[in-house]
Amino acid sequence: LVFMSGPDPLTETYDARTDIWAPVATSAEPDRKEGTSVLLPGGDGWRFMLLGGGHDHGDHPDDGTDFEPTASIETIDLSDATPTWTEAAPLAFPRMEHNAVLLPDGAIFVVGGTSDNGEDPTPVMIPEMVRAGADSYPQMAPLGVPRMYHSTALLLHDGRVAVAGANDM
Repeated sequence: LVFMSGPDPLTETYDARTDIWAPVATSAEPDRKEGTSVLLPGGDGWRFMLLGGGHDHGDHPDDGTDFEPTASIETIDLSDATPTWTEAAPLAFPRMEHNAVLLPDGAIFVVGGTSDNGEDPTPVMIPEMVRAGADSYPQMAPLGVPRMYHSTALLLHDGRVAVAGANDM
């Protein structure tokens, strides 16, 4: 079974055995272009979190510069009888083109991204440590280098996170 979340608000599952897509629930955000999704640990079922992304205002649909990043977070538990997206406390910074890394203790390290999508995007330099169910999230030490589009973040074997790449600013 495949779970598809974002960028459209409708989330679906795909069963490869039957070749059927089935609607699951609709998130509160109109769209989450260049947002991120993580599978949450624990519990008896499949829980997911959507973080950030950008809303397309539609004024300039072909050039990609009309996105407004969001700070919103939503979670869903697919083991519920009727799964629904639930809004969580927002990130401190609206961001899109960011990365999210699930850490061994269940926290999600959210790093990089941009707070706008104009011709000269503004990087988000402050990472956040997100925990499901928290009212707010601690901010971490700022990045030394902007990490926006085409960046990556990877959990290392010793628990540290390597952050690399991005387009030439």
